[in-house]
Amino acid sequence: MHTFATVERHSLDNGDRGQIYCEYIYAEKDNEFRSKNDRDDSGNNIVFLVDGVCNDGFQFEKFIDRCCSHNCYAIRYDYRGHGRSSNCSNEKPLTVETCVSDMKKVLEHFYRTHPNLLLKEGAEEKERGERGPRRKKRPWSRRRRVTLISYSLGAQVALKFAIEEIGSVNGVGIVNGTLEPAFYGLFRSEFVSDCVVGALRRSASFQLFVAFWIRICMVLLSLNGFVSSLLASYFVKASAKNFKPFWTHARRVQARSYLSFLVDAHSREGMNILECLGSSSSQVGGVKKSALPLLCIVGMKDTVVRTQKTVETVRRLAPECDVVPVEDGCHALLVHDAHAEKTADVLLDFVNRCCASNKSAKTMTTSFVEEEEEDDDEEAYDRKTMNALLA
Repeated sequence: MHTFATVERHSLDNGDRGQIYCEYIYAEKDNEFRSKNDRDDSGNNIVFLVDGVCNDGFQFEKFIDRCCSHNCYAIRYDYRGHGRSSNCSNEKPLTVETCVSDMKKVLEHFYRTHPNLLLKEGAEEKERGERGPRRKKRPWSRRRRVTLISYSLGAQVALKFAIEEIGSVNGVGIVNGTLEPAFYGLFRSEFVSDCVVGALRRSASFQLFVAFWIRICMVLLSLNGFVSSLLASYFVKASAKNFKPFWTHARRVQARSYLSFLVDAHSREGMNILECLGSSSSQVGGVKKSALPLLCIVGMKDTVVRTQKTVETVRRLAPECDVVPVEDGCHALLVHDAHAEKTADVLLDFVNRCCASNKSAKTMTTSFVEEEEEDDDEEAYDRKTMNALLA
């Protein structure tokens, strides 16, 4: 972590008798951020980090260091059943939708506790799109857009959040994202993957059986350094030292959360959303939309994701997405000795470009604050457009 970094730690109510653990990280030298009653209109970047499954943020440490060095604010949180967040309840398993819901709670809390990052009341906005500029005033302070940086399965969470809260997002960066159904990369066979997921969805007993063995394996891996290092060298091509936090955290992860997340993420919704966000050729009702800035970094030697298929799919569905293939990269690009620094630099450059390209409309209405009833139908343009494209 950066020498001057300050980490605010919070536990929020998740609405299901549990807690969401989240962190707000920024450079200590940034007095405007710490003085929460001072308004800050300088346009500093805000980054929301979205973990992969079985992660607790350790893989983002080098990128967080970059953020602090360049006066960016970083937000991250632990999924339910991960890190310091509460386990999932029997009534509400961990799903992509649950993670998105928790993200919204975290971001709402962030702005509520840091009013200095709200723009002054009545600031004008220019909405994205080819409908031409339409300026209007609001009676309340508005929030800055955030740039989402996601890893692995977190890509599906980030994309779903972006399409539901399109007005609050600058862009989406993806590192080794699992964009296609989650089990395709694990089994490499679509038929086998679909059969396994079908059995898991139909049989609660089979789910419990698999979750039990996942739990046993996670505990054993966290205790046995030799076996863990062998698996790390094969699956992620990273040193045991760099990937040790993963195995340490694996002991904490709730196996049922891990499994339910994987099963729910075995869906093509992520690719559908990617197509909606990453192409300006889509139209609804004769209205053309602009593409959201997207970045996709793919380690071509990743053994967890079908890399070549991912690159081809992204370029086909989202032609305006920046695709960065790393020929000798693995799934652990963010912590790998040979790639971590460069990956962090590329992500920071993307964050800066997103903020610059959206400066004329850097804050837009989100669903966190109710809009006035007299707002016209065009108010909900972004959300209606995206929902229609997904239908």
